[in-house]
Amino acid sequence: MIDDETLARLAADLEYGELPPESFEAAEVLGVTGPARTIFAWSDAIRSELRDRILTGELGMPLSSATLIGVGIYRSLGFDEPESSLSPVGGFRLGVIVLGPDGVRLRSAQGSGDRRLLPDEVSDVPDDLADRGPNGVRIAVGGVAFPVTTVAGYTDLHASASGRLAAYALTADGVAAVTAGHVVDGLEPGRAVTGLSCHGFPTRLLRRAPGFVDAALVSTSCGCRTVTPTGVRRVGQGERVTVRLDDDLVLDATVMMSLEPTAELLSAAIPLHFLLSAHGAAGDSGAGVATAAGALCGIYLGRTKTADRTGATYWYGYAADLTQAAQMLDVPTASMGDIRG
Repeated sequence: MIDDETLARLAADLEYGELPPESFEAAEVLGVTGPARTIFAWSDAIRSELRDRILTGELGMPLSSATLIGVGIYRSLGFDEPESSLSPVGGFRLGVIVLGPDGVRLRSAQGSGDRRLLPDEVSDVPDDLADRGPNGVRIAVGGVAFPVTTVAGYTDLHASASGRLAAYALTADGVAAVTAGHVVDGLEPGRAVTGLSCHGFPTRLLRRAPGFVDAALVSTSCGCRTVTPTGVRRVGQGERVTVRLDDDLVLDATVMMSLEPTAELLSAAIPLHFLLSAHGAAGDSGAGVATAAGALCGIYLGRTKTADRTGATYWYGYAADLTQAAQMLDVPTASMGDIRG
Protein backbone atom coordinates (compact mmCIF):
# COMPACT_ATOMS: atom_id res chain seq x y z
CA MET A 1 0.00 0.00 0.00
CA ILE A 2 1.27 3.49 -0.83
CA ASP A 3 1.84 5.48 2.36
CA ASP A 4 -0.09 8.68 3.13
CA GLU A 5 2.94 10.95 2.72
CA THR A 6 3.73 9.65 -0.79
CA LEU A 7 0.10 10.01 -1.91
CA ALA A 8 0.01 13.56 -0.54
CA ARG A 9 3.22 14.48 -2.39
CA LEU A 10 1.91 12.98 -5.66
CA ALA A 11 -1.24 15.09 -5.31
CA ALA A 12 0.65 18.23 -4.24
CA ASP A 13 2.82 18.10 -7.38
CA LEU A 14 -0.36 18.65 -9.43
CA GLU A 15 -1.29 21.90 -7.70
CA TYR A 16 0.32 24.11 -10.33
CA GLY A 17 -1.87 22.50 -13.00
CA GLU A 18 -5.53 23.38 -13.48
CA LEU A 19 -8.60 21.26 -14.18
CA PRO A 20 -12.17 22.54 -14.60
CA PRO A 21 -14.41 22.00 -11.52
CA GLU A 22 -16.47 19.34 -13.31
CA SER A 23 -13.38 17.12 -13.46
CA PHE A 24 -13.79 16.50 -9.72
CA GLU A 25 -17.50 15.66 -9.85
CA ALA A 26 -17.08 11.88 -10.16
CA ALA A 27 -14.77 11.74 -7.13
CA GLU A 28 -17.13 13.94 -5.10
CA VAL A 29 -20.20 11.87 -5.97
CA LEU A 30 -18.36 8.73 -4.82
CA GLY A 31 -17.22 10.43 -1.61
CA VAL A 32 -13.51 10.29 -2.44
CA THR A 33 -11.54 12.82 -0.38
CA GLY A 34 -7.96 13.89 0.34
CA PRO A 35 -5.09 13.18 -2.08
CA ALA A 36 -7.08 10.36 -3.71
CA ARG A 37 -9.66 12.93 -4.88
CA THR A 38 -6.95 14.85 -6.74
CA ILE A 39 -5.31 11.76 -8.23
CA PHE A 40 -8.72 10.31 -9.23
CA ALA A 41 -9.72 13.52 -11.05
CA TRP A 42 -6.41 13.95 -12.88
CA SER A 43 -6.38 10.28 -13.92
CA ASP A 44 -9.85 10.67 -15.43
CA ALA A 45 -8.70 13.79 -17.26
CA ILE A 46 -5.63 11.99 -18.63
CA ARG A 47 -7.82 9.11 -19.79
CA SER A 48 -10.19 11.50 -21.56
CA GLU A 49 -7.32 13.25 -23.34
CA LEU A 50 -5.80 9.90 -24.26
CA ARG A 51 -9.08 8.80 -25.82
CA ASP A 52 -9.21 11.96 -27.91
CA ARG A 53 -5.60 11.50 -29.03
CA ILE A 54 -6.28 7.91 -30.11
CA LEU A 55 -9.39 8.94 -32.02
CA THR A 56 -7.53 11.64 -33.93
CA GLY A 57 -4.34 9.63 -34.37
CA GLU A 58 -2.35 12.32 -32.57
CA LEU A 59 -0.92 10.23 -29.73
CA GLY A 60 2.51 10.32 -31.35
CA MET A 61 3.24 6.60 -31.06
CA PRO A 62 1.93 3.49 -32.86
CA LEU A 63 -0.35 1.23 -30.82
CA SER A 64 -0.34 -1.81 -33.13
CA SER A 65 1.69 -3.85 -30.62
CA ALA A 66 -0.06 -2.53 -27.51
CA THR A 67 -2.28 -4.93 -25.58
CA LEU A 68 -3.31 -2.77 -22.61
CA ILE A 69 -3.11 0.85 -21.51
CA GLY A 70 -2.83 1.86 -17.86
CA VAL A 71 -3.69 5.34 -16.56
CA GLY A 72 -2.87 6.50 -13.04
CA ILE A 73 -0.04 5.72 -10.61
CA TYR A 74 2.72 3.36 -11.61
CA ARG A 75 6.03 2.27 -10.13
CA SER A 76 9.01 4.02 -11.64
CA LEU A 77 12.59 4.97 -10.87
CA GLY A 78 12.43 7.69 -13.52
CA PHE A 79 15.20 6.32 -15.74
CA ASP A 80 14.92 6.14 -19.55
CA GLU A 81 11.39 7.56 -19.57
CA PRO A 82 9.76 10.42 -21.48
CA GLU A 83 10.44 13.84 -19.96
CA SER A 84 7.47 15.18 -18.01
CA SER A 85 6.47 17.94 -15.62
CA LEU A 86 6.53 15.52 -12.68
CA SER A 87 9.36 13.60 -11.07
CA PRO A 88 8.89 10.21 -9.38
CA VAL A 89 7.86 10.42 -5.72
CA GLY A 90 9.06 7.56 -3.56
CA GLY A 91 9.32 5.32 -6.61
CA PHE A 92 5.85 6.24 -7.94
CA ARG A 93 4.63 8.63 -10.62
CA LEU A 94 1.41 9.63 -12.36
CA GLY A 95 1.05 9.00 -16.08
CA VAL A 96 0.32 6.38 -18.73
CA ILE A 97 1.91 2.99 -19.39
CA VAL A 98 1.43 1.13 -22.66
CA LEU A 99 1.85 -2.63 -22.24
CA GLY A 100 2.98 -4.82 -25.12
CA PRO A 101 2.68 -8.59 -25.66
CA ASP A 102 5.15 -11.37 -24.87
CA GLY A 103 7.61 -9.11 -23.12
CA VAL A 104 7.80 -11.00 -19.84
CA ARG A 105 8.35 -14.73 -19.91
CA LEU A 106 7.72 -16.65 -16.70
CA ARG A 107 8.49 -20.24 -15.76
CA SER A 108 6.39 -22.12 -13.23
CA ALA A 109 8.09 -22.78 -9.91
CA GLN A 110 8.48 -26.48 -9.17
CA GLY A 111 5.69 -27.94 -7.10
CA SER A 112 3.46 -24.88 -7.32
CA GLY A 113 0.39 -24.04 -9.33
CA ASP A 114 1.37 -20.39 -9.06
CA ARG A 115 3.82 -18.93 -11.54
CA ARG A 116 6.42 -17.34 -9.33
CA LEU A 117 9.40 -15.22 -10.31
CA LEU A 118 12.58 -17.26 -10.18
CA PRO A 119 15.95 -15.72 -9.25
CA ASP A 120 17.52 -16.53 -12.62
CA GLU A 121 14.60 -15.32 -14.69
CA VAL A 122 15.31 -12.95 -17.54
CA SER A 123 12.67 -10.50 -18.77
CA ASP A 124 12.91 -9.73 -22.49
CA VAL A 125 11.53 -6.46 -23.81
CA PRO A 126 10.88 -6.70 -27.58
CA ASP A 127 12.52 -4.06 -29.78
CA ASP A 128 9.16 -2.98 -31.18
CA LEU A 129 8.10 -1.80 -27.71
CA ALA A 130 10.88 0.77 -27.46
CA ASP A 131 9.91 4.39 -26.85
CA ARG A 132 9.77 6.28 -30.12
CA GLY A 133 12.03 9.30 -30.15
CA PRO A 134 14.84 10.16 -27.71
CA ASN A 135 12.48 10.93 -24.81
CA GLY A 136 9.39 8.95 -25.76
CA VAL A 137 5.92 10.52 -25.72
CA ARG A 138 4.23 13.00 -23.39
CA ILE A 139 0.57 13.92 -23.02
CA ALA A 140 -0.40 17.40 -21.79
CA VAL A 141 -3.45 17.84 -19.56
CA GLY A 142 -4.37 20.95 -17.59
CA GLY A 143 -0.96 22.49 -18.10
CA VAL A 144 0.88 19.39 -16.85
CA ALA A 145 2.92 17.07 -19.11
CA PHE A 146 2.56 13.37 -18.19
CA PRO A 147 4.80 10.57 -19.51
CA VAL A 148 3.48 7.84 -21.81
CA THR A 149 5.87 4.96 -21.10
CA THR A 150 6.05 1.70 -23.03
CA VAL A 151 6.61 -1.46 -20.99
CA ALA A 152 6.33 -5.19 -21.50
CA GLY A 153 3.58 -6.89 -19.53
CA TYR A 154 2.27 -10.24 -18.37
CA THR A 155 -0.83 -11.16 -16.35
CA ASP A 156 -0.93 -14.28 -14.21
CA LEU A 157 -4.46 -15.34 -13.17
CA HIS A 158 -4.55 -16.68 -9.61
CA ALA A 159 -6.81 -19.67 -10.13
CA SER A 160 -5.77 -23.09 -8.89
CA ALA A 161 -7.71 -25.95 -7.31
CA SER A 162 -9.69 -23.40 -5.31
CA GLY A 163 -11.13 -19.90 -5.53
CA ARG A 164 -12.86 -17.25 -3.42
CA LEU A 165 -16.14 -15.33 -3.39
CA ALA A 166 -16.27 -11.58 -4.00
CA ALA A 167 -19.82 -10.59 -3.08
CA TYR A 168 -23.24 -11.99 -2.26
CA ALA A 169 -26.71 -11.16 -3.50
CA LEU A 170 -30.22 -12.23 -2.57
CA THR A 171 -31.81 -13.61 -5.75
CA ALA A 172 -35.02 -15.46 -6.62
CA ASP A 173 -33.07 -18.69 -6.08
CA GLY A 174 -31.79 -17.65 -2.66
CA VAL A 175 -28.36 -16.32 -1.72
CA ALA A 176 -25.94 -16.36 -4.66
CA ALA A 177 -22.33 -15.23 -4.88
CA VAL A 178 -20.06 -13.61 -7.45
CA THR A 179 -16.62 -15.02 -8.26
CA ALA A 180 -14.06 -14.80 -11.06
CA GLY A 181 -15.18 -16.35 -14.33
CA HIS A 182 -11.95 -18.29 -14.85
CA VAL A 183 -12.59 -20.13 -11.55
CA VAL A 184 -15.46 -21.98 -13.26
CA ASP A 185 -13.74 -22.59 -16.61
CA GLY A 186 -15.09 -25.65 -18.41
CA LEU A 187 -18.25 -25.97 -16.30
CA GLU A 188 -21.84 -25.91 -17.49
CA PRO A 189 -24.60 -24.21 -15.43
CA GLY A 190 -25.79 -26.45 -12.62
CA ARG A 191 -22.45 -28.17 -12.12
CA ALA A 192 -20.68 -28.12 -8.75
CA VAL A 193 -17.65 -25.80 -8.57
CA THR A 194 -14.83 -27.84 -7.07
CA GLY A 195 -12.74 -25.91 -4.55
CA LEU A 196 -15.20 -23.02 -4.27
CA SER A 197 -17.26 -23.14 -1.09
CA CYS A 198 -19.36 -20.87 1.11
CA HIS A 199 -18.65 -21.51 4.79
CA GLY A 200 -17.49 -24.99 3.84
CA PHE A 201 -20.57 -25.85 1.79
CA PRO A 202 -20.35 -26.48 -1.99
CA THR A 203 -21.41 -24.03 -4.69
CA ARG A 204 -22.90 -24.59 -8.14
CA LEU A 205 -22.54 -22.50 -11.27
CA LEU A 206 -25.60 -20.45 -12.16
CA ARG A 207 -24.16 -18.46 -15.09
CA ARG A 208 -21.07 -16.74 -16.44
CA ALA A 209 -20.88 -13.14 -17.56
CA PRO A 210 -21.02 -12.80 -21.34
CA GLY A 211 -18.12 -11.80 -23.56
CA PHE A 212 -14.76 -11.18 -21.95
CA VAL A 213 -16.01 -10.05 -18.52
CA ASP A 214 -14.23 -12.38 -16.07
CA ALA A 215 -17.07 -13.01 -13.62
CA ALA A 216 -19.55 -15.75 -12.70
CA LEU A 217 -22.54 -16.22 -10.40
CA VAL A 218 -22.80 -19.34 -8.22
CA SER A 219 -25.49 -20.65 -5.89
CA THR A 220 -24.69 -21.31 -2.24
CA SER A 221 -25.91 -24.06 0.09
CA CYS A 222 -24.55 -22.85 3.43
CA GLY A 223 -27.95 -21.94 4.84
CA CYS A 224 -27.37 -18.17 4.83
CA ARG A 225 -30.63 -16.33 4.27
CA THR A 226 -29.69 -12.66 4.65
CA VAL A 227 -27.47 -10.34 2.65
CA THR A 228 -26.43 -7.07 4.28
CA PRO A 229 -26.07 -4.48 1.49
CA THR A 230 -22.73 -2.66 1.54
CA GLY A 231 -23.00 -0.64 -1.67
CA VAL A 232 -21.19 -1.29 -4.94
CA ARG A 233 -19.35 1.47 -6.78
CA ARG A 234 -16.54 2.34 -9.10
CA VAL A 235 -13.15 2.85 -7.47
CA GLY A 236 -10.56 5.45 -8.44
CA GLN A 237 -6.80 5.75 -8.59
CA GLY A 238 -5.24 6.62 -5.25
CA GLU A 239 -8.00 5.08 -3.12
CA ARG A 240 -7.30 2.69 -0.25
CA VAL A 241 -8.89 -0.74 -0.65
CA THR A 242 -8.79 -4.17 0.96
CA VAL A 243 -8.75 -7.50 -0.86
CA ARG A 244 -10.89 -9.85 1.24
CA LEU A 245 -8.99 -13.10 0.91
CA ASP A 246 -10.91 -14.82 3.73
CA ASP A 247 -13.21 -14.02 6.63
CA ASP A 248 -10.22 -13.13 8.82
CA LEU A 249 -7.58 -12.33 6.19
CA VAL A 250 -7.39 -9.11 4.17
CA LEU A 251 -4.74 -7.55 1.95
CA ASP A 252 -4.38 -3.76 2.19
CA ALA A 253 -3.64 -2.03 -1.11
CA THR A 254 -3.88 1.22 -3.07
CA VAL A 255 -5.61 1.46 -6.44
CA MET A 256 -2.82 2.28 -8.91
CA MET A 257 -4.22 2.43 -12.44
CA SER A 258 -7.20 1.73 -14.62
CA LEU A 259 -6.12 -0.97 -17.08
CA GLU A 260 -7.83 -1.37 -20.42
CA PRO A 261 -7.36 -2.48 -24.01
CA THR A 262 -6.91 0.32 -26.52
CA ALA A 263 -10.41 -0.37 -27.85
CA GLU A 264 -11.89 0.03 -24.36
CA LEU A 265 -11.13 3.71 -24.48
CA LEU A 266 -13.65 3.84 -27.31
CA SER A 267 -16.24 1.32 -26.08
CA ALA A 268 -17.87 0.58 -22.72
CA ALA A 269 -18.60 -3.01 -23.79
CA ILE A 270 -15.04 -4.21 -23.13
CA PRO A 271 -14.08 -5.34 -19.60
CA LEU A 272 -13.00 -2.76 -17.02
CA HIS A 273 -9.97 -3.62 -14.87
CA PHE A 274 -7.68 -1.90 -12.39
CA LEU A 275 -4.26 -2.52 -10.88
CA LEU A 276 -3.42 -2.61 -7.17
CA SER A 277 -0.22 -1.94 -5.23
CA ALA A 278 -0.26 -5.48 -3.78
CA HIS A 279 -1.29 -8.95 -4.94
CA GLY A 280 -2.29 -12.31 -3.49
CA ALA A 281 -1.37 -15.82 -4.63
CA ALA A 282 -2.77 -18.88 -6.36
CA GLY A 283 -6.25 -19.71 -5.10
CA ASP A 284 -7.19 -16.08 -4.40
CA SER A 285 -9.05 -15.53 -7.69
CA GLY A 286 -12.59 -14.34 -7.05
CA ALA A 287 -11.88 -12.54 -3.77
CA GLY A 288 -13.75 -9.30 -3.18
CA VAL A 289 -12.14 -5.87 -3.26
CA ALA A 290 -13.71 -3.21 -1.01
CA THR A 291 -13.13 0.50 -0.39
CA ALA A 292 -12.01 1.86 2.98
CA ALA A 293 -15.68 2.62 3.74
CA GLY A 294 -16.70 -0.98 3.00
CA ALA A 295 -18.31 -0.52 -0.44
CA LEU A 296 -17.60 -3.41 -2.80
CA CYS A 297 -15.73 -2.38 -5.93
CA GLY A 298 -13.88 -5.28 -7.55
CA ILE A 299 -13.13 -8.95 -8.11
CA TYR A 300 -9.52 -9.97 -7.53
CA LEU A 301 -8.18 -11.92 -10.54
CA GLY A 302 -4.39 -12.25 -10.22
CA ARG A 303 -1.26 -10.20 -10.73
CA THR A 304 0.32 -8.24 -13.57
CA LYS A 305 4.04 -7.86 -14.09
CA THR A 306 5.62 -5.01 -16.05
CA ALA A 307 9.21 -4.63 -17.27
CA ASP A 308 10.63 -1.38 -18.59
CA ARG A 309 13.56 -0.87 -20.96
CA THR A 310 16.05 -0.61 -18.10
CA GLY A 311 15.18 -4.14 -16.95
CA ALA A 312 13.30 -2.96 -13.83
CA THR A 313 10.32 -5.21 -13.10
CA TYR A 314 7.24 -4.57 -10.94
CA TRP A 315 4.25 -6.62 -9.78
CA TYR A 316 0.70 -5.31 -9.34
CA GLY A 317 -2.56 -6.88 -8.20
CA TYR A 318 -5.10 -7.28 -11.04
CA ALA A 319 -8.86 -6.88 -10.49
CA ALA A 320 -12.13 -6.52 -12.44
CA ASP A 321 -14.70 -3.79 -11.89
CA LEU A 322 -17.57 -5.26 -9.85
CA THR A 323 -20.17 -2.75 -11.04
CA GLN A 324 -19.74 -3.91 -14.63
CA ALA A 325 -19.61 -7.57 -13.59
CA ALA A 326 -22.90 -7.27 -11.67
CA GLN A 327 -24.55 -5.65 -14.67
CA MET A 328 -23.34 -8.41 -17.00
CA LEU A 329 -24.54 -11.08 -14.54
CA ASP A 330 -27.93 -9.33 -14.22
CA VAL A 331 -27.55 -8.88 -10.45
CA PRO A 332 -28.86 -5.58 -9.00
CA THR A 333 -26.01 -3.88 -7.15
CA ALA A 334 -28.47 -2.67 -4.50
CA SER A 335 -28.92 -6.29 -3.38
CA MET A 336 -25.20 -7.05 -3.09
CA GLY A 337 -23.14 -7.16 0.08
CA ASP A 338 -22.01 -9.44 2.90
CA ILE A 339 -23.77 -12.47 4.31
CA ARG A 340 -24.84 -13.24 7.84
CA GLY A 341 -25.63 -16.79 8.86
